[in-house]
Amino acid sequence: MLTVSYVKTRLSSELEQYPLTLSPREFATALGVGRDSIYAAIRAGKLVTIKTGRAFRIPRTEIDRIMREGLWLD
Repeated sequence: MLTVSYVKTRLSSELEQYPLTLSPREFATALGVGRDSIYAAIRAGKLVTIKTGRAFRIPRTEIDRIMREGLWLD
């Protein structure tokens, strides 16, 4: 039987494979969605981002937040 703690532990270990911040393309690949969906979520303020110059970086902790909150990216 799957417990909440087992799922959280498994998710945490899977998140460690990613760098601390991801590009929108890497983030889209990690979630299995299109890059345009990620940029739309950034524009809508649904994702925490770090902007360096013209580039956006997204903390890998956002993957966990999206999974926990059931946030769907349109």
